[in-house]
Amino acid sequence: EPVSNPVILIDDADVTIAPTGAVRVKDSVRAVAILGDYSGTFSNEGAISSESSGGSSGLDVAVGVSFSGDVLAGGKIVNDGSVSATADSNVVARAAAYTISGDLSGSLFNSGEISASANAGLDADAFGVFVGGKTQGDLTNEGIVSATAS
Repeated sequence: EPVSNPVILIDDADVTIAPTGAVRVKDSVRAVAILGDYSGTFSNEGAISSESSGGSSGLDVAVGVSFSGDVLAGGKIVNDGSVSATADSNVVARAAAYTISGDLSGSLFNSGEISASANAGLDADAFGVFVGGKTQGDLTNEGIVSATAS
């Protein structure tokens, strides 16, 4: 059975989502959240998805995997599975498969599928990978990354 509640990690530990593993959340913004700076290895071989639609505020946000701080040198994000985020709203929609709020000084490697889709009546933004700070590390894609907003 897939996990249907958000997964929130507060320590700097290595994490692996196995090929048969899945985190699928609806209307709770983030499927997986890693709080603070990160220097471990986050490896996804399974399926992670976040969907948001029809929120009463007119703002719908969906994020697959969120790092709230920096991904430090030595920190690794490896995606061999799928991560998707879908937001639908009649006013404003934001979707991102991966977000790093701070700097990416470590590495992000994708050989799987990363996708984001945002559909809204007024304003929509979609990001396959969003880095809020500097990208000083390695960002490698050998898979599929897609983002659509309308």
